[in-house]
Amino acid sequence: MPKLFIIQFHQFIQANLGENNGIESISETQFLLHSKNIEITLITYSKTLVQTEPLPGKIGNWKKIKISEDQWFSRNNQVKSRLTSIFGLNQTVAARSCKIEILDKVAIDTFFEENHVQGSCKYAHKLGLSKNGELLAAIAFSKSRVMVDGSAYYRSYELIRFSNKNGITVTGGLSKLLKAFILEKHVQHLMTYIDLDFGDGQGFLSNGFIELNQTPPISFWVDPNIHQRYSEKEIEKLDLNKELLVKFENSGNKKLVYKTI
Repeated sequence: MPKLFIIQFHQFIQANLGENNGIESISETQFLLHSKNIEITLITYSKTLVQTEPLPGKIGNWKKIKISEDQWFSRNNQVKSRLTSIFGLNQTVAARSCKIEILDKVAIDTFFEENHVQGSCKYAHKLGLSKNGELLAAIAFSKSRVMVDGSAYYRSYELIRFSNKNGITVTGGLSKLLKAFILEKHVQHLMTYIDLDFGDGQGFLSNGFIELNQTPPISFWVDPNIHQRYSEKEIEKLDLNKELLVKFENSGNKKLVYKTI
């Protein structure tokens, strides 16, 4: 019998895309959405986990999405919202109808915990977009760091988080928030990392970022009973027994940079 994760994913697809959804099931855990050129792979718990290889001939312009079992259960609403956004099913709101807000810590932490797959983070600068008093998108940046390029010195910021509200896509939202931050801080250089489990960062590339490199896959461990993810450092710090955990590996990250100099 299929695992609950797989059953729930099939139900999600049927509920959102309908019976004639155009999805081709290659296996229980791998699917092709031909209308969107999307390849979806489900990563399930297994003591002998084997990463599914890309489908032959489905490279090129196909967007590859990997959904891990721990994220499906621990961040279910956020994962579903990312998928409906990728499928083009989210409600859309134009950024020009939204106003920029400087958010307090409670507001942005709450927003990221409710709407971002990875939850909140440490940050130094944050902005949001709201409409009629409702926060619809938020972005967070690090402190600046002095960088050296030959004899030139400049300050660089890291874009750490960007998220829309679950079920909503603010069209032009990323662009509007980036422009506001660049203008406010006189930014010369930005960098960010794209989680390759959820695509290729096309939205950032279309807003002026360029690809610098890709990082190799990162290993982590999951407690299958509580769907909790741990890094190697966290396992050592918490003195966890690896025999009770499942080892996963993500797709790595894509490093992007944005320059105004």
